Amino acid sequence: MVEAQATFIMILFTICVFAGIPIAFAIALPAICVVLMNGVDLMIVAQQFIKGPSTFTLLAVPFFICAGNMMNTSGVSKRIFDFCMSIVGHVKGGLAYVNVLASMVFAGISGSAMADAAGLGKIEMKAMGDRGYDREFSAAITAASSVIGPIIPPSIIMIMYASIAQISVADMFLGGFIPGACIGIGLMISVFYCVRKGVKVGEPEKFSWKNVVKSFCSSILSLIAPIIILAGMFSGKFTPTEAGVVAIVYSILVGFIYGELKWRDIPGIIRESATTTANCMYMTAGATLLGWIVTYTRIPVILSELLLSITDNKHIFMLLVIVFLLILGMLIESIAGLLIIGPILLPVATQYGIDPVHFGMVLCVGMIIGVVTPPMGPCLYAVCGISGARFEGTIRYLIPMIIMLIGSLLLIAYVPALTLWLPSIFK
Repeated sequence: MVEAQATFIMILFTICVFAGIPIAFAIALPAICVVLMNGVDLMIVAQQFIKGPSTFTLLAVPFFICAGNMMNTSGVSKRIFDFCMSIVGHVKGGLAYVNVLASMVFAGISGSAMADAAGLGKIEMKAMGDRGYDREFSAAITAASSVIGPIIPPSIIMIMYASIAQISVADMFLGGFIPGACIGIGLMISVFYCVRKGVKVGEPEKFSWKNVVKSFCSSILSLIAPIIILAGMFSGKFTPTEAGVVAIVYSILVGFIYGELKWRDIPGIIRESATTTANCMYMTAGATLLGWIVTYTRIPVILSELLLSITDNKHIFMLLVIVFLLILGMLIESIAGLLIIGPILLPVATQYGIDPVHFGMVLCVGMIIGVVTPPMGPCLYAVCGISGARFEGTIRYLIPMIIMLIGSLLLIAYVPALTLWLPSIFK
């Protein structure tokens, strides 16, 4: 009976996704059907719908979404890019390295892959195009580097995971620093490979300490934004939710100081942020109901027993999870995927003795890779649309970068210390 219901949930969800039904409804509909099949009081649907988005942890989500949008409008993105350019722009293919490095810095503000791709990416691709870089290569590295955004804290997807796993957001944030750096280094290696293979890149800039100092002074307010946000959280001065508010206030002040943010821009930014937040909350409501029905029908217990009967080796289990994540990430949005599989796989991972923070990092990175893998790949389509790059040509350059992303995921999965070392220090 349980196996039949689990199969029904997966089949109906798949049908809904391919039918173009919004993800929030595609998540909730199978759960409601199973509620009816089990004769459960329909009041539970309303209760779970309200319970999910009401979690205190999720209060940080709208603030970080708004902060990312504010930073893109206020000129922070451009100044971060200019500073990174002054440091590594003199290397052959330097703008591609700048692309990755700037994403690593901007990740400390936005927490969103799409904010990186659509905001910072627009600046990066224009600069690369002006200097004669191959358009498809520019689009590929911009899409790939956007993966770093949700890994280096703060991170919206990590807040969502911490909410469903009932663990510390601060631990997840601390765990993201080294994995984010690993992904950045991996992407730089893929850039080096592409440059060696003869991809068209412009002439490198001349290095000048004068330019470094000048760009640093110009961008100092942008560069200290991640420091203020993260130092405040990890020192205990404010919670992740309060950090989101601080990020918004700071971005508004910086925008007015730079003279690039106008009062008339703010209503549009708030409206866009509210729309994105509403989408996240609807998905959370549906996923909370699905998580309840999954627990009610004992699917995690059945799945745990099934996997343990196949293998008691946690490394093989982790490999199976990674393969599943990469496939799922190609089909549905990353946060939606995490909300669906988190409640199912986390109890199973616990049976294998895997730390929830470490497992959460694997889930987050595995799902985030999906933002650049077709057919879903929202960041991939966004950068192709912004730059006018051909999809087929972009994919050709993206393949070695995806290989490096998967390699980084495997490293994170099989070396738990990369995630758990920093959280252990701050305990």
